[in-house]
Amino acid sequence: QKYPDKVASLVLLNPSGVNEEENSIALSTKFIASGLHTSAEFFVRNIISGEKDYEKELYKFIRKPRSPFEKSRLKQRSAEAKKVSKGHLLEKLNQIDVPITYISGQLDSVYPPGDENDDNSQLTRIVEAVDDQDKIKKSVMLGLRHNTTLAPDEITSANIDHYLTVAEQKNENK
Repeated sequence: QKYPDKVASLVLLNPSGVNEEENSIALSTKFIASGLHTSAEFFVRNIISGEKDYEKELYKFIRKPRSPFEKSRLKQRSAEAKKVSKGHLLEKLNQIDVPITYISGQLDSVYPPGDENDDNSQLTRIVEAVDDQDKIKKSVMLGLRHNTTLAPDEITSANIDHYLTVAEQKNENK
């Protein structure tokens, strides 16, 4: 919105700020529950798949990411929840004049995408806010939760790459 001449496309990955106003404590609780669920899935997957050994080798070369639940990050996470709980995304979407891609995890419990046939679903509300069916592409990734960038990240990356390529091609054709 600030730099329209520098933006070719917009990817909304597990978008927040859709609801007009939310209780930031309730929202924080949803984020924590989702994170704990994802962490438990990772733990089980690492035990079964042997990925834990791979991660040990990987972290010899790159720094291990900090957990979003670390005590030192609580202030940051609280500020994020307050900001997101104000919900201004929908009013801004129809002002953006670039291709938009909506990507969400099917099992997202923080901001469930819902179904396009449900007038109150997040997906329907975002599509309506864009107000141009040709400008928005939708992808609800089966079996993934809110943390689609954590795992399996190759699916998320492939989705984003595909839509960025499509947007670049559309801009070249203008």
